[in-house]
Amino acid sequence: MRQFQLYIVTISLLLLILSSCGDDPKDNASASFVKVDCTLDPDVLAKILKVDAKAQLKCLEKNFSAFERYVERENDDYISQDQLGNFIFKFFQKNSAKIFSAMKLFFKINMLVLNDQSNRISTENIRKMTALLITSNQEAIKLSSILKNINNANFDKSRNELKESLHRFTRLTLDVIDAGNSGRGADSNLNIKDFLKELNSIEGVDLDLETINAFLFLKKLLVGGDSDVVTGQELKSFIRKLPDVATLVFDIYFTSIRPFRNDADLFKFYANKISDLQHLIFTGNRNDVLFNVDDLIVILQKIPNNTTEMAKFRNSLMVFKSKFVGGDPADYTFDDFIFIISDIKDLFKMVYFNYITYSNAEISTIMDLDAPILSLPHLNLEEYSFFTPGEVRALQENFLTVAQKTRLFRTTEGLQFFTQNYHRTKYGFNEASIIRWFVGRLHSSYGERGATSRNTYYISLPILHKFFNDFSPILQEFDLWPANPEEIIKFTENTLNLTDLFQTNSNGDSRLDVNESTEYAALVITALNVGERFRKTILDLNLCENSGESAAKPAFDVGCFRQHYFSILFETLKYNDWFATLYDYYKNASPADRMIYLKKIEMFARDDISPTAKIMNKDIVKIFGAMLCLESATIRFDLNRSNVLEPSEVDASFVVYENIINKLMAEDKEAQPSTTSDDDNKYSLSTFKFLLKYMRAPNSTMEFLRFHWFQDKKIYARRLNVGSLLCYVVRGDECSKPMLDEETP
Repeated sequence: MRQFQLYIVTISLLLLILSSCGDDPKDNASASFVKVDCTLDPDVLAKILKVDAKAQLKCLEKNFSAFERYVERENDDYISQDQLGNFIFKFFQKNSAKIFSAMKLFFKINMLVLNDQSNRISTENIRKMTALLITSNQEAIKLSSILKNINNANFDKSRNELKESLHRFTRLTLDVIDAGNSGRGADSNLNIKDFLKELNSIEGVDLDLETINAFLFLKKLLVGGDSDVVTGQELKSFIRKLPDVATLVFDIYFTSIRPFRNDADLFKFYANKISDLQHLIFTGNRNDVLFNVDDLIVILQKIPNNTTEMAKFRNSLMVFKSKFVGGDPADYTFDDFIFIISDIKDLFKMVYFNYITYSNAEISTIMDLDAPILSLPHLNLEEYSFFTPGEVRALQENFLTVAQKTRLFRTTEGLQFFTQNYHRTKYGFNEASIIRWFVGRLHSSYGERGATSRNTYYISLPILHKFFNDFSPILQEFDLWPANPEEIIKFTENTLNLTDLFQTNSNGDSRLDVNESTEYAALVITALNVGERFRKTILDLNLCENSGESAAKPAFDVGCFRQHYFSILFETLKYNDWFATLYDYYKNASPADRMIYLKKIEMFARDDISPTAKIMNKDIVKIFGAMLCLESATIRFDLNRSNVLEPSEVDASFVVYENIINKLMAEDKEAQPSTTSDDDNKYSLSTFKFLLKYMRAPNSTMEFLRFHWFQDKKIYARRLNVGSLLCYVVRGDECSKPMLDEETP
């Protein structure tokens, strides 16, 4: 539509200039040229897309007819560019350069639309151009009124009127083009970039050429050919598609006011819109390149309210293309584009399926139960006709998997219920499905195929390290990437350990599966939300002095941070119900116990634990994220919901921690008796319990053996015990020592 607006305005401005009297005196011969029975109003013509300009356009035609009579030409059927140029330079000396530049563009448009030669225009086509302008003006008025007055109540009526108007415009425009091209021979073409450069060189015209050029791939996507060049036939093809293209844009743009009954209808609508787009795509060579990564960066930069410099993500975008889509990392072909939108369509269809299934009375009753879900009935809903039978089977299987594997559901407030009870929500269920969808693609793109299933992919420590490095600019944007390169390995190890050991889905096999990664991703989103609110609360209440560079990047004294940490969470932000198990610990633990627990978490989460190190944004997020992991592990193993892991629950948890304990034992032979390789692991359970009970490693082999052979191993694990285990996994013996700033509160 933008192309046609430029086209219409260019033509009308040129005709206005040519038909005006100008600022310079003219000889007597020019007097006959200006004597017409109407008066031109430049203000009306300048608003050709907003007000009724039919009378003015007719007046333009009369002025042009007068010009035809005035100029002597070799062929009365044509006006050449040179003849018109001579006239302009003779009678419009003051504005001649500007007028002549516009005139050249006018001839190029005429060549493309009506297939005249590039340096002349037929007098017949001048009248056809006027007719086209009148049609455009009348339909533009209607469209402007529709778009101005559209609302939720009249949406369907307005949409129908828009389609009718576009179809009228298309029909009349094609009639004009077909009549103008009748018997005129070979197809013409126009270089779009060159044309726009010329247009932009005219005084008063200021186009964002970089953005326009980045979107030129849409021309190729819709009608084929080169992105930079449009032919007459391609223009006709686009005009034929214009009603459908404009309606699609209209539907997407006005989604917020479109009347949907529920969220299910919204995602069905999104899936249908992608189908509409798929039908509009030109069917040509699917290996042709549509756009490149630099075009994509320009497009992403133009997202409303986006203040992030997108160029810094260039390498990550190329890795994304290579890993998740395939092919050349820098280029996107027809095939790539179709693959991406088809994948997104599948995502929307999955969300739609989840909504209609979850909304079923039988399913929603099961979802409301405060208990794990082991199975679900197979429904045959009327809405399932939207899917193929194969899709229904796959989506039902996915629905059951999400129901079985998701323990902690997020809500629209951006928080999760870390409670002993099950709090399932329709929103949280679908968000878990969406996260799992993305994580599944990450695993299949980066991971190693499982030995027992070709569709199972695992992320090992080296792969996770590579993934983080590939997408480090994104982690930097969220202030999560370590400033010290030496800490990057630790950051990766911490992520793997938290995900693989301290969650409801953790299995302790030293690699990540889709269930573990999905749970951790949701937890990170929660931690980011809480971290942002925590930061804002400290600043708004002026609880701690900010010695950082700005409010967005603060730095707080560690002692002040610790002093206010729990009170901000539970007394100011009122997260009691959301993080109920942690709140229970906060109420019942002594202040000293809480402080030691917080310090142990800090030793795990913070990159720098020196006394002078400040608490930064990333520290707040990582500390709270680590706490949530411990809450997740506690909820998993605390079967009697006492908020303490009792001896039988500690024993049950060992299956998850056995591998990491064996690894720690192998790294610290002095903390275990000397044995043969066959016996290396028989002390694992005792080592695990020793670490939980004493919150440190054994000081000697004899100390460990006394515990192993003689002491009571009925261990009760509270937050501090589990937190110490988490700390020891990362910091080792360092966790057994007092922190360097132990004297601080």
